[in-house]
Order: sequence, then C-alpha cells, then structure tokens
Amino acid sequence: MKKIILSLAILMSSYTFGQGKFVASESSNVFSNNLNVFALQKIDQVYSNQYISGLKGSVYYKEDFAEGALYRKKDAERFFQVEANYNLFTDQFELLFEDELYLINAEGISKIVLDGHVFIPTNKLLQGKAYFEELAANARVQFVKTHEVRLLEVPSKTMGLIETKIKRFEKKYLIVNGALMEMPKNRKEFFAVLELSETQKKQFSKAHIKNDAEVIKIIQAL
Repeated sequence: MKKIILSLAILMSSYTFGQGKFVASESSNVFSNNLNVFALQKIDQVYSNQYISGLKGSVYYKEDFAEGALYRKKDAERFFQVEANYNLFTDQFELLFEDELYLINAEGISKIVLDGHVFIPTNKLLQGKAYFEELAANARVQFVKTHEVRLLEVPSKTMGLIETKIKRFEKKYLIVNGALMEMPKNRKEFFAVLELSETQKKQFSKAHIKNDAEVIKIIQAL
C-alpha cells in the first residue's frame, strides 16, 4: 500500500508541475487559437493503471472522454465544444484535442459542462477542491457536490490476498448567499436554511432530502 501511495504521489508531482505552457499555432483552428485563454498545459504523462500493478478501478469521472463545453471566465456566454474528462484523483479536468491531452487551469473558466453535468471552479470557497458539480441553483441557493477517489485495501477473491481498489466518494453542500455549508441532515433544518414559507413547507412536507432529485425540485421551485 505504501508503495502504491508513493507511486501516485510521484506521478502527481510530475503530472502537475512538469508541464510546459502550450502556445497555440497560427495555423490551428478557432479553438486552438484560444487555448491560452484557458491557460492549458500539455500533459506529458497521463495517469494509467499500468503504472501501478494490481490497482483496480478508474480515477476518471466518465469511463471515456465525453463531449463538453468550456465557458470563458471573462465572457460567460462564450464557450468552446471540447472532449474532456475529470480526473478525480488529481482534481483536474483534462482536455483531449487533436489526439493530445491538456490540463485545464480552473482560473481561466467560469464553468465546464461535461455530458450535461455542470462543474464550477470552487474559487477557494471549498479548501482543497478545485471543482464542485452544481446540481441546482436559484437566485440565493446552490445545491452542489464534490467528487473524489480514495485507495482502499480490500480482500480479493483469492483467499488470503489483499488488493487495492479505487473507490469514488461524494459530498453534498449548499451555497447560500455565497456562503458554503454542509447539506442539512434533516428536512426541518433544510427548510429553515431555504427560509420556506408555511405554504411551501406543506407543499414539500414529504420530500426526502437525501434524494438529489427531490432537493433539486425544491430549489428550482423557489
């Protein structure tokens, strides 16, 4: 296990800091000419299970790179269609462009929409995380969650042997008037945070706040 963690740490170091800034070519297409807007860096060495023997699972949000859109920070209405994926281990988005992989700098974008899921840079609102996924939002409240992976040692199907698996974890939050808070544990606390009227409380009296779809429905109704 220590060898695996050490290998991942070394890999993260080379992955994050060993890259040179990519300079777009004048002969490239429109998106290529805007690469520097997103401060992309070319990835020379990409995480793969082949680096660590016996590691089970994937560090990526999607099984494969999927269609997404990068929205510029300085022009929220302008975006570029891309092929991207979210590396949960490094907490970084990777962009596949002309058979090359690039690292996206969260400071250059307002959001990334990946296969219909909206990811927003935390802008230091959530210490230790670069992005959260926005599930629902209104003028006052955002319902968001973070994604991460951890290494877990578990018994293998072969008796007496231990294997290391990558397991995905999620954590949910509310952002109320710009302030981050953990998701309330019960319906009463949730309603209080949302400042629901008595009529609204009756309307959603049977809602299960551990059900994302029901929380989304309430927030979008306000």
